[in-house]
Amino acid sequence: GAGKRTYLDVNVTAKEGSNLAKQYSLLADAKSSFAGFLLPNAAATLNLTQSMLKEDIAQVVGMLKGVRANAMKEIDNDPNLDAAKRGAAKEVLGSLLDAFTKTVEGGKIDGGAVLVLDDKTIDFAAGGLVADGKEVEASFKRLIELAKNEPDFPTVKLNSGSHAGITFHSVTAPIPESEREARDILGDKVNIILGTGPKSVYVAFGKNAESLLKQVIDKSAQDGSKA
Repeated sequence: GAGKRTYLDVNVTAKEGSNLAKQYSLLADAKSSFAGFLLPNAAATLNLTQSMLKEDIAQVVGMLKGVRANAMKEIDNDPNLDAAKRGAAKEVLGSLLDAFTKTVEGGKIDGGAVLVLDDKTIDFAAGGLVADGKEVEASFKRLIELAKNEPDFPTVKLNSGSHAGITFHSVTAPIPESEREARDILGDKVNIILGTGPKSVYVAFGKNAESLLKQVIDKSAQDGSKA
């Protein structure tokens, strides 16, 4: 009804021959395989897709090299890690950065997110295209192995389920009783689902995280490659 919606419109015109104009031209035939995030009656939805120019790919890949170098230095300087854990942490982080770099080199960004509010519950899901979802999954499993003996480590169930070719892994962590507002919304535990497929990665949290992910996956398949 009136007064319950807010809109913000922005109009940008690129100069002919500029990089921005080239980027805009790539949007003409842009199609997303993740339109399933546009669920009706959700509180907020996001769906984005973008083909990248070669120079933009090179710039982001160069930035990621800098991120990798700085992150490796931080691991080397972490007093809480012994030599074995430093090596394992570097391997996990390196694998994740490799997966992200390969995705960027593929030249396409594609994904989305959705927020669902129902009375006092909140559920959120996000995800998108990756070059090698199984590499991300393998890195997650190595990370769990590395950190499983840490105090207050959450309960993790690998391969907790699957849906339409997407493998689910569940993470459950208790919410302290002092966090009353969070417990009212999320319950006494926070449920997180990581979903991995051959070319996709999803993450969701909330009481209905898994069912929300299934809705997104099914709707994306139903909508196909959508302009």
